[in-house]
Amino acid sequence: MAPRRDELFHQALTLHQAGNLPGAELIYRKVAAKAPRHGEALRFLALVCFQQQRYDEAAEWASKATEAAPDSAEAWNALGNTLAAIGRFDDAARAFARMVDLMPEAPVSYLNLGIALRQGGRLEQAVEAFEAVLKLQPDNADALNSLGSVLHDLRRPDEAGKAFRAALAVAPNHPEALRNLGIQAREDGAVAEADRCLAKVPGAGARILRATLLPAIVADEAAIDECRTAYRTNLDALTTMSQRVADPLVEIGQLPQFYLGYHGRDDRPLQELLSKVLRRACPGLDFTAPHCRPGAWQPGRRLRVGVVSRHLHDHTIGRLFIPLLAGLPREAIELVVLALPSPHDAMAAEIAAAADVYIRLPAVFGAAREAIAEAALDVLLYPDIGMEPFSYFLAHARLAPVQMVSLGHPVTTGIPTVDAFLSAAAFEPADGEAHYGERLLRLPAPPLRFRAPPAAAGMSREDFGFDAAMRVYLCPQTLFKLHPAFDAVLADILRRDPAAIVALIANRPSWRAALEARFAATIPDVAGRIGFLKPMPRPDFLALCAAADVVLDVPQFSGGNSTLETLAMGTPVVTLPTGFMRGRVTAGLLGSAGLERLIATAAAAYAAMAVAVAADPQPWRREVAARAGVLFDRADASLALAAALAAAVEERRG
Repeated sequence: MAPRRDELFHQALTLHQAGNLPGAELIYRKVAAKAPRHGEALRFLALVCFQQQRYDEAAEWASKATEAAPDSAEAWNALGNTLAAIGRFDDAARAFARMVDLMPEAPVSYLNLGIALRQGGRLEQAVEAFEAVLKLQPDNADALNSLGSVLHDLRRPDEAGKAFRAALAVAPNHPEALRNLGIQAREDGAVAEADRCLAKVPGAGARILRATLLPAIVADEAAIDECRTAYRTNLDALTTMSQRVADPLVEIGQLPQFYLGYHGRDDRPLQELLSKVLRRACPGLDFTAPHCRPGAWQPGRRLRVGVVSRHLHDHTIGRLFIPLLAGLPREAIELVVLALPSPHDAMAAEIAAAADVYIRLPAVFGAAREAIAEAALDVLLYPDIGMEPFSYFLAHARLAPVQMVSLGHPVTTGIPTVDAFLSAAAFEPADGEAHYGERLLRLPAPPLRFRAPPAAAGMSREDFGFDAAMRVYLCPQTLFKLHPAFDAVLADILRRDPAAIVALIANRPSWRAALEARFAATIPDVAGRIGFLKPMPRPDFLALCAAADVVLDVPQFSGGNSTLETLAMGTPVVTLPTGFMRGRVTAGLLGSAGLERLIATAAAAYAAMAVAVAADPQPWRREVAARAGVLFDRADASLALAAALAAAVEERRG
């Protein structure tokens, strides 16, 4: 006699608990075939598929489980987990919301809902969900840690740190809270605190994070050389590390090299060494899509061009690249947008509508990589490798025959599977090729397409706290961009102009404190005339740019988006190009607009020019207004990008 249905189900459970996933799956399928409404068998079948990373199939079985048992909170939980794994975060949140309805007193219901809301970019709602957990269970360390994570996403670092510390007060060895607090300290540049936290986290990922610690605000040139020497020494030591990283996004979860780019040095050797270390520590990074294997690539009539980024929404990268991509000629290019988990706002909707294919990638590293591989792309373009960890780790795989990076983060990746770096002839120094591990492509039009923003709101300089008698020299760059060599330039300006005030924007209190300490040491006689504003909404930022007498570009890491926004407001920008592309973007933009008179050739000339412009800004404002329009919404930028893509494919075919 054949075993009864429940006996089969318990056999499957026994195999499942023993770790025999294929055996358990086989019997679960038999139960489901005999009893299509057996909710538990369907739910566990979804689970066993999920554990084998067959997420689409898992979601199908979990959906059937909710149909068979619509009042089962466990079934809705399983559905939410599987939908989240395939990137359907809004649907996952709906499933978890149903779980909340069925189990309103269960903290786990709100916890899972909050995680899905965060993954879908609905951050404020995620905060509410995690706070609901804490109302039911104030000492829930997982909820405190998750709340800290979403507050970190919302750029509320003080509150995030408080939540992480509260989680650790409940569970002192909570690995995720330790990792998150260590990562936040890394971002702050608080090297000692980051090292203390990460030292308590087991595994190779934490060891890599500790080895690559860098301060955000560097005291002086000697400190730059010292930390870079330590960085190389630590990387060399990691080349013999025996521990391995299974999932770099989970176990490392942070860019190990971000602050290198702001040192004003050649980053290529360190970037290449880092990639080598990561490839050894994370063997899973070495992945080749089936269509990229020898003899398998068969490009069609139109190039199938994929674009991967976490920032194709209302973000600096979105503003620079979404119009560029939307303007690619469709008779020659099929545009496939592969969006990493991020907010789905109006700009994200715009690129989704413009794409031939739009795929929201799952938050799971391996599943996202498989989804890109399945797209069978001819070209894969990363607009901004180096801005966040997901795309950085993905780029180590061969997911298209031709792989390119653009200048969203204007530093070489050091990754051998990235074939070309898309830059602009106007931005590069004569020896630019030496700065890239990738092949440098100097496009005739910059691979950026920026729409001029609307006119600034009617705010006066008094609205920002400036006295009418002041001359306002605005430097709107993130504080870690202010290289120590720039201190002397600021001092020169302030000494030349007794009515001058330099206005900076303090993104984080810790960065401001470190920079104020540096100014007190390097330029004490004028440090009191350097003021700090709080971060502000974009309309207010545009009004600030319009209110300034002159905007100061940072020579070692110039503006891009902020320069274009400033010029759109009619405000002159003074710049001094330096030796790497990242210090030459503003100069390239000014030169393209016929505003070369704002480009200095030496530090003293930069200070003198800034003072001259601020003393009589109106003629300069008229010249900017008359000339800067050529920089906005450049259709030729999309055409230049399309030509570069086609040429790269032809070369690869040849």
